[in-house]
Amino acid sequence: MPRRRRTEDSKELQPSLNRFAEDTSMLGFRYLHTRYKTWFRLVWALVLTFFVGLTVYQVFERIAYYFIRNPLTTRRSYDSPQHMHFPTIGICNKMQLKASAFAAREPELLRFLSLTYDDAGQVTENRTVLEALGMFDNVDSLSMHRAAHQKVEDLFLSCEIGKKGSCIDDIRPILTQQGLCFVVSPNMTVRRPGPETTLSMLLNLEVYEIIPGTVSDSGVILSIHDPNDSSSQHHTDGIHLEAGKLVTIPINEVRKLSRYSEYCGRRAIGPFSRRQYSRESCEWVSATQAVEKACKCRPVNSPYNRNTFADQKMRDVYLYQGKPHRRLKPCTIKQEFDCVAKFASQQLDAVADSKQCPENCEDVTFSSVVFGGRLTSSDVSPFLPSDWEDIKESKVAEFQRALDVIPSHRIPVVREVQSLAESAQEFAQLTEKIFSLLPNVVTVPCLAPKGARELERAMIHFKSREPMWERITTYLMRSLSRELNSTASALGLFLKSDGSIDGQASFAHNESMVAFSLLQLGLLENRTGNSFGLRIMDVKTRERLLEFVVPFIRDLRSCLMKIHDNAERSSEIAEDCRRIFREYYDVLLDAKKVYALGDQSSIAVVDYTSNMGRIVTALRRFMFVNRVQILNWHDFEIDLKEFESLDGGSDNLEIHELMKLRKLMLSDILEYIGLLKTFYEQGLQARRNVLRRLGIVSPRHQGLTAIETTITCLVNISNEIPLIKKSAFVRGEWLSRIQRQVEIAQSYSATPQYDQVNLLHVKLYFAHFKQEIIVQERSYNMFLLLAEIGGTIGLYVGATLLTVAETIVFFFEERTRKVLVKPAYL
Repeated sequence: MPRRRRTEDSKELQPSLNRFAEDTSMLGFRYLHTRYKTWFRLVWALVLTFFVGLTVYQVFERIAYYFIRNPLTTRRSYDSPQHMHFPTIGICNKMQLKASAFAAREPELLRFLSLTYDDAGQVTENRTVLEALGMFDNVDSLSMHRAAHQKVEDLFLSCEIGKKGSCIDDIRPILTQQGLCFVVSPNMTVRRPGPETTLSMLLNLEVYEIIPGTVSDSGVILSIHDPNDSSSQHHTDGIHLEAGKLVTIPINEVRKLSRYSEYCGRRAIGPFSRRQYSRESCEWVSATQAVEKACKCRPVNSPYNRNTFADQKMRDVYLYQGKPHRRLKPCTIKQEFDCVAKFASQQLDAVADSKQCPENCEDVTFSSVVFGGRLTSSDVSPFLPSDWEDIKESKVAEFQRALDVIPSHRIPVVREVQSLAESAQEFAQLTEKIFSLLPNVVTVPCLAPKGARELERAMIHFKSREPMWERITTYLMRSLSRELNSTASALGLFLKSDGSIDGQASFAHNESMVAFSLLQLGLLENRTGNSFGLRIMDVKTRERLLEFVVPFIRDLRSCLMKIHDNAERSSEIAEDCRRIFREYYDVLLDAKKVYALGDQSSIAVVDYTSNMGRIVTALRRFMFVNRVQILNWHDFEIDLKEFESLDGGSDNLEIHELMKLRKLMLSDILEYIGLLKTFYEQGLQARRNVLRRLGIVSPRHQGLTAIETTITCLVNISNEIPLIKKSAFVRGEWLSRIQRQVEIAQSYSATPQYDQVNLLHVKLYFAHFKQEIIVQERSYNMFLLLAEIGGTIGLYVGATLLTVAETIVFFFEERTRKVLVKPAYL
């Protein structure tokens, strides 16, 4: 039965398939008709299946590409407008709380606050310090912060823009997620780019007022905003500028980005209305609410406290996500550091990562570069108030109270100076050990380690115990070298005036010179025992030396005789003669090296002594004779008034003189040590060689021990000097750092250094009127998509929308014939 049913279904299907193959306009389907052979129909069925599948795949791929993976496209345009509105400038000082304000109201609180941060700039884990902050829970933290913040007149000493003049009245405070900042809104239209419409601001950063640990890198954050978008002013990312600089910032281009409406938005959140919305303000509110939930209080830097620090009227109840958000109790000082400081940055990062705040629909950014140089007093004097010196005196006097309260080990300049002092002290201890320095005795390391000339006395003892070296040297220089000079010339050698052999050999056979050398060697052999220098030797040494010299002369004479008898082989034989000459003669030269060990005027000894003496003298002056005060500073017990005088004082001179010898101390002296060590090592090796060749046995004595001790000392020094290179004191940055700290210490007084350390002069203007407009749009619309899909279907299967509609009607035609076909045609 089932088989018959399938056969019947197949019979019913064949007429329908044949009719479809005959009626459809789609290409290829006609070959599915039963009139074609089965194998041909199967081939076409496979071809049609492949192209239909390819059509379906490409249709869905295009839909996914344009509507899922790349839904947007960017359209850019550029123009140069005739005029531009001057941007709003945000200035946010990283120094948010003035130490002098706390010292005037709650000095004990200032002392604990300075202990709240560790050396890494993080809130301390010391619970004792954090619990101690609980003693100040009765202090109104909002009022305290409001009093400790800089005012407009504190930060802005001058504000001028173009021909408009003063812009002090255009400055207003604004609370941001980073603290209290200031916004400069000139409300000015610039008609022509160039420096004539420059915004000039002279800022007093009051770096010295930083409570220790609260700021890791002092300076201000300068941000540039669209003057028509007040919401962006709460976003404080920008350019970091340090005090003590004269900075010029030309604006080269304005870039405006318009996002597609589905990918951005505005909504009311917290104290910000829908018009005031920005993604940054949304993140700020969300992070603050998370902190409030965790800490059960409202932090000082809450967007709900904007009315406390700026003239903005706000309600007491805010709606957040449809729910009323009532005011919480302000966080106490302890809660600010023990809870808020730990959660605030974490929550802000979490909100940024969660993407719960929609992007801004309009973003305006300003492209600029920063040029800067060191600020001098003459650069800013025209912009300073007329009573600036009195203002400085007043500010310094107020800060002095804070300086008296803050523990010395938490004062930044004291900490830095102590660190530099410890580097100098480590250097002093290391060099004192390496160079064997003594307070009251001038020493020469290794040669006179305790001030006395031990090595010199040992060399005198050496000469007295072994006088033969002087006798042999005298015999060599006064007699033998002169008598062998003609023989050496005949062999192509040249003897210098000091008795040494020139390294180059140049032989040319000369019969007469060879004959003369034979005659001279014969005479020398017969009267060697009466030569000058031998008669003053002791008997044993003279015998040993004669037993060495006589065979030397005989071997030379025998070799020269071969040259005389075999002129055609003279060059070959001369090479053997030179080898014999050197083999014997070098032993006598070694004796001369041994004699030179006791010569304190040798180049190696003089160079080492003079250069090492320079180093030792400078170190002794640095550590003992004119001991610099920085070596006496321990445990942060540093008098800043005394430290201020370092610049230009005797200590400064001693440090600079020592720094001039850095190259000599760290590298050049190693060369002189190596030469002296080689000098003594070669002398001892020469002594062993001569004694072995002459067959003389000499017992050890004090002189030999002193030389060997000197060599060991030189090796130790050469191994230890590289350790000095690791000292921070000898690096170039140490001197610049100490000079910077002197300048900072001097800025604690009403001096020109106050201006150089605390003031910042900023100039900002439009360099060009260039504007880039970026608009995000849908990458495709429905009509273009249909056109591409239609092209795909037409390319692969030759179909159109009408063909698809016709195919649908065909499959429903049997069931709807009575509806669609007239009765006469049924």
